[in-house]
Order: sequence, then C-alpha cells, then structure tokens
Amino acid sequence: MKTIKVEIAHEGARAVAVPVVGGSLTVWPGDKLAGVEILPISREREELYKSKGVSFTPSRGSSPRKQASAPSVDIAALEKALADAKAAYQAAHDKAALPDATDADHEALQQAIVAVDAAEDNLEQAKK
Repeated sequence: MKTIKVEIAHEGARAVAVPVVGGSLTVWPGDKLAGVEILPISREREELYKSKGVSFTPSRGSSPRKQASAPSVDIAALEKALADAKAAYQAAHDKAALPDATDADHEALQQAIVAVDAAEDNLEQAKK
C-alpha cells in the first residue's frame, strides 16, 4: 500500500485521526510530528483537516549521497528469519494446543505470532 511521509502540525482544539497503514493515528492538539508515514489523502480531506487546525508538510527526502551509502539488505537472511519465525510459531502452536497448556504457553504463542508478523513486514519492506 502506498504511503507518503509527512510532518504533521496540529494547532486546533480537538484531536483528529489520520489514516495510516493498519488503522489510524490520533493527532492531539499541539502535536508536531515529523516523518510520519500516512496514507494519501484527497484535497477535500486535506482541506477538512486544515479547517480543524491540522497541516501536512511533505517530509524532505534523504539526499542521493545518503541513499547511495545505505547498506544493502540481505534478502536471504530476512527469508531465513521468516522461516525460523514460522517454525517457532508452529512449535508454540503445537504446545499451546495441548490439553495441559499453561498461560505461559499461550503467551509464547502470542509472541510467536508477533514475531512472524514482524519478519513478514521486514521482508516485504526490503523487497520494495
């Protein structure tokens, strides 16, 4: 899903919700947020936010020199991390499914789910 990086300043009186990947971001009065990844918004929606005291300024991109010196991402390592996370999830799932599973087993399953989601997100971002 395409996002845009912006700086958000809120000088209004009431909190507003700004659309981001996976939900929304609450911006409180007086907030000044930099480098926020939001979903693209229409001109009409931007005007509505403006009427409520919220302004969006596109964040400056990094310079070409910084981009050139960025370290390369090892896709194979990220794929292995995802495979490892999935294996850990399966083991935690099997243990939590037993009749004598404890709260710690269920907590380990929840942590494994979070780890798989994070590994999938890291791999997806690296492939962009």
